[in-house]
Amino acid sequence: MPSDRVTSLGLACQMLVRLHSDGRVPVKIAIPNEVRGLVMNQRATDPPEQVLKFAPKEKAPNRVAQLDDAGQAIVAQIRTAADLAKEDCDWAMSLAHKLSMELRAAEDRTQQMSREVEHWRERAACAEQWLLTIQQEVEEKLLTRRKSSGGEGVAVR
Repeated sequence: MPSDRVTSLGLACQMLVRLHSDGRVPVKIAIPNEVRGLVMNQRATDPPEQVLKFAPKEKAPNRVAQLDDAGQAIVAQIRTAADLAKEDCDWAMSLAHKLSMELRAAEDRTQQMSREVEHWRERAACAEQWLLTIQQEVEEKLLTRRKSSGGEGVAVR
């Protein structure tokens, strides 16, 4: 095999091997042994421009379709997550509103009970005043009666 043919065949094989490893060519390629050494010795990162011209373009729309499908699946998952987050947020807001209303009602009851406690304290103080007044009148009347009768017969407790 002449050197130019080996080089051209090696470049073509190298291109097919790369396409196969990228998943662009789904078949396995048999590389002749005399070309295999040439392909292995050449640097894989520096292909000539003529090799790049032969890359198949029919697989590109398929790849785009795969990317579109993946993008749509991601967007659908994001929408699902957003819907779930919105439901959680709505539930939390509803619960917070309910608890806020219960707290407000409890605060109102506490204030009402505080007013009632103050009312009953005032009434108890007034009752104590009346009891003191009654006690003083009883003591005065009993003492004046005792003094006027001159006897020590009745003891006041």
